[in-house]
Amino acid sequence: GQIELPTFGVHLRVDGYRGSDASEVFAFEPGVTPSFWHRLLVAMRGELSAAEPSLQRRGGIGLAIGFGGLMLVLLVVLNDPAEVVQGFREWVWR
Repeated sequence: GQIELPTFGVHLRVDGYRGSDASEVFAFEPGVTPSFWHRLLVAMRGELSAAEPSLQRRGGIGLAIGFGGLMLVLLVVLNDPAEVVQGFREWVWR
């Protein structure tokens, strides 16, 4: 979306990312002062501090995939530990 702030003479573009609670803000005009960005940041933090955070679900899926991979490795090691040790020795002594 685009936002116009006529008091400051600035046009902003806000880009969001699907599945994320982060956004980027770009100015169309060159040379926007650092004090403007600081004031905008302070105002946005004030507005967003009262907002309820979104529920993050991606961590559980990553944890389940990692746990599944660990179980697969343990299954291979327990099934034939001598072959795993021999393969590791060959890899280390190349």
